Amino acid sequence: MYGELKQIVPKQFAAVSPTTTHVFRILNPTCHAEGSFGWRARRHAKHVARCKLRRGESLYSLVIPLEKEPLLGGAIADLASLPKNGYRPAKYLDLYKILEQLGGTPSLDQRVLRHALAHAPSNLTKPGTLERLQILFDTKHVDLENPKHERVFWRLFGGLLVDVDVFLGNELEKRLSEFAIRNEAVETA
Repeated sequence: MYGELKQIVPKQFAAVSPTTTHVFRILNPTCHAEGSFGWRARRHAKHVARCKLRRGESLYSLVIPLEKEPLLGGAIADLASLPKNGYRPAKYLDLYKILEQLGGTPSLDQRVLRHALAHAPSNLTKPGTLERLQILFDTKHVDLENPKHERVFWRLFGGLLVDVDVFLGNELEKRLSEFAIRNEAVETA
């Protein structure tokens, strides 16, 4: 039922992704306007991000007002839109941006992949970046049509998704009393 973020990684790459073994803390992220029924009400609606936070054996339903908390609420809203962001590089860059905005530190390999996806191969000139690309992909560029490259991409994507979940989960847990509206028992399957 919970953990649709894990499902962003295609099944054929699940075995190489750390999402397979990670217990996600951020569940069911959404973003919408509360009280937005009818065109007049939309102008005065409060935009909020919602999610469930797993903490031990409990799930907490959280509501984060975007006006008051643009960073944390924006991170939840960005996670909510991640499955719909289309092409793989866009998903990765958006996920990377979430971690970066929250103040997290991506790994060296995650940073190298971001550079490779965001810039033309001819603009990748730093020796350290090129060396790491060579180690990761056996070339100095990323070709997501190449099965080996795609496997490495999804491994790094999964690692980044786990990092965002851990970092954001820790930040939300620190402020749980501000955002929690309900505490539920964790459902076990």
